[in-house]
Amino acid sequence: MRINYPPTEPHGEIRQLLPNFFYVPGTIKLAPGVTINRNMGIARWQDHLTLINPIRLRPQQEEKLKDLGRVSHAIRLGYHHGRDDLYYRDHFDLTFWTQRGSDFYPPKADKVLRQEDVCPIPGGALLSFPKVSFQKPYCGSRLVADYWSVVMPCSTGSHGMDVPGLVKTC
Repeated sequence: MRINYPPTEPHGEIRQLLPNFFYVPGTIKLAPGVTINRNMGIARWQDHLTLINPIRLRPQQEEKLKDLGRVSHAIRLGYHHGRDDLYYRDHFDLTFWTQRGSDFYPPKADKVLRQEDVCPIPGGALLSFPKVSFQKPYCGSRLVADYWSVVMPCSTGSHGMDVPGLVKTC
């Protein structure tokens, strides 16, 4: 059976922020005249990569991704994220992580990411602000990676919302 994966959306090149942390800036058109940012984080630990809110890459950028290391994990932060998760699940031998209830898009999680549990990024932790969200549970979540001093937000709370106690930069 052939699966028609969503096509790639406009995105830039893989950019290195820190020695072992990269990101890909991208956009997606939601409706006529409505385009939003859609970015992917890439954390590298030894030769393993963890993709945070994966976006499907053009073939040339996918080859660059493979040059960085082995894609071992993918994490979906947020209910409406995940459009390209099935592509990564089917093309890479990875463990797929989501938060409880984050099932708008397939596939189902191999592991559920919880605040109190282990994180696929060494030294990482999930911070949830469920009462911040006006959309779905856990859209107010962030993945914190102490090793790199990086905070990867889901979309809610990262677009100018004033959230008491939330540090937006490291």
